[in-house]
Amino acid sequence: MRCKKCGKKLRANEIFCSSCGYYNDPSDSSSEDLYKENNNDFSSEDDLLKDDDSFDNDIQIQATNFTDGKSTKKKNKFFDFQYDRFLEAYIGEDYKIVVRKKINIYAFFLNWMYFLYRKLYIIGIVGLIITGIVIKFFTNYFIYYIIIVMVLSGLLFNPIYLLVAKKRVLYIKRKSKYDDDFSIEQLCTKYGGVNFVVTLIIYAIFLIVMFLSMYDVVFPQKHNKFFKENSENEANCSSMIRRIYSLRSNLKIDGDVKEGVCNISTGTNKIYNIYIKAENNNGTYYLFYKTKENYLELQGNTQSIAELEQKVSDRNITAEEELFLNNSKNIESKYKSAKSMAKTEDMLIKKNKATSEKLNYIITEKNIKR
Repeated sequence: MRCKKCGKKLRANEIFCSSCGYYNDPSDSSSEDLYKENNNDFSSEDDLLKDDDSFDNDIQIQATNFTDGKSTKKKNKFFDFQYDRFLEAYIGEDYKIVVRKKINIYAFFLNWMYFLYRKLYIIGIVGLIITGIVIKFFTNYFIYYIIIVMVLSGLLFNPIYLLVAKKRVLYIKRKSKYDDDFSIEQLCTKYGGVNFVVTLIIYAIFLIVMFLSMYDVVFPQKHNKFFKENSENEANCSSMIRRIYSLRSNLKIDGDVKEGVCNISTGTNKIYNIYIKAENNNGTYYLFYKTKENYLELQGNTQSIAELEQKVSDRNITAEEELFLNNSKNIESKYKSAKSMAKTEDMLIKKNKATSEKLNYIITEKNIKR
């Protein structure tokens, strides 16, 4: 029997045309005659069958063996599906690629984007999350990861998608309030197919998240333990040197403070060593302060070297004064060493922001007097 309206060959007991949806009354025999009258270009029924697209899209694989006069049919279990027309409607575009090809070229090149495009949202989103983790924490293996994903996507997409599509077709047919095949086919078309807009939205969110993540990799200081410690150290060093400058009269600093260098000794207790470079009419001299129980104590002064050495000659120097003398002799060299280390640390931090810790700070005259 053929459709009275469009002439499409109908399956057994099919009354609604799968092509145009027209209702064909089984008791009306005029449909066959009407079709033949309007389609004289076909010489035989075989020509009509050759031109029928439904035969091209039939995915049942059958083989007939004649043994002992009996006919047996063998079917490919995976692709054998009772509702092929609904499956075709659900898959929509690229139907032949999905059901006939072993490798899906689109999935091979597009990977997780193609999963999203085909409405396999859970698989696509999980894949993007895994991709983000690899980019963030296993960057050295990213190229191997991409190759593996491309191969697996190309090989496994079609069987995975067919399995999901069949389950969804059965679900749609079971839950549908319609009984006719045409309406169910329309539902399969509606809920299947592809979704380009949702794919773009999900991928845009992924790219934004990855950008923010990579920004954190390139500029990690604000979220880095060392950055917080370095910021605190720099603030403490700067404030202590400015405090010394503001109290220079009470501290009997003869001259103008030109520069300060702060060296931090880390251990059980953090200790700040402050070296001050000052100038007066007699030239440049250095002072050395050390933190002790939240206080700054003067540990050395190059102006006192001559006086203390005289006491050494007179053998009337105390143990405390001798320690002060030793510290005073090394101030200039320690000052220059800490200043050099501060510049070296700046270069190291630029190259390795994530792990470099700054322990030496140079506070210029401009910052001291600000």
